[in-house]
Amino acid sequence: MSKLNAFGRPIPLLVECVESPQLHDLLHSQLLHLLPGEPDGSTQQLAQQLFKTVQSAANDEDAAGAAQKLLEKAGARHQLRDGLVDRSERIFEQIEDHVIGPNVLDYGCGDGEVGRRLRERCSNYKVTLCDVMDYRTRAARSLPWRELVDGDGCMPLVDRVDSVLLLTVLHHCEDPGATLRRVMSLRPKRIVMIESVYDLSREDVFDDDWKTPDALAWITLSHEDQFRYACFWDWFYNKVVNSGVVVPYNFSAPDAWRDRFDTNGFEETKRVYLGIDQSLVPEFHVLQVFDTRRPGAVVS
Repeated sequence: MSKLNAFGRPIPLLVECVESPQLHDLLHSQLLHLLPGEPDGSTQQLAQQLFKTVQSAANDEDAAGAAQKLLEKAGARHQLRDGLVDRSERIFEQIEDHVIGPNVLDYGCGDGEVGRRLRERCSNYKVTLCDVMDYRTRAARSLPWRELVDGDGCMPLVDRVDSVLLLTVLHHCEDPGATLRRVMSLRPKRIVMIESVYDLSREDVFDDDWKTPDALAWITLSHEDQFRYACFWDWFYNKVVNSGVVVPYNFSAPDAWRDRFDTNGFEETKRVYLGIDQSLVPEFHVLQVFDTRRPGAVVS
């Protein structure tokens, strides 16, 4: 029996992702673009070896370990990790105009680089970082920090919270509902969220900036293959390029996230379809901004 995610959706095996007839070619072409290029054609060979590794491994964890060794032997894993700098800069540019201050909490901050950029370029903001583990870069260690633990309401090191950042966080949480309740209990004025999504069709996506060739190919996939796609790249980025990150694959659709926030007194005031905007993590991303509808909204 397949393991279910927090929303009751069966989690596919990696082999199902790479062997899906509609999905295989898109994943393969993206790997060729992502992996360091070599004039001798070894990039093509490396991509094929990655697929074979997934297909032959006993489970997803074994596949991750074997894929890491494969990339390290080819000298590719270090080069892939160098792309993290560009990723943080792009996310900062996407959220900058939507954050209100002065007190900002980056919940699930990762390496802290987005929060660091926000603090440096918006000097009147006080930015607090928190996560389940301390992944911060040396530069980000100058910001206030709080470690999250089970059952921790994450009371921030500020008097109040104006904005909470939830940047590709919720699909990593074992219980996204509990995480949302903790965040909303802080009574922020605004929550700025970016999430990897699925369950979208061409008629659902109403703006144009997301229309890259890969995103246009993605939008034509079945919703099942969109979910498999998200699972594959989440595994690759968090288990192969990085390691030790929880991947419960709790992806959802933008409308479903809107409804969950609405139940808890937060209204969606902005939605931006970012598309496949990150070369290192080529998932389909959507930015959503939620503002509290009334002071002291009750958290259900």
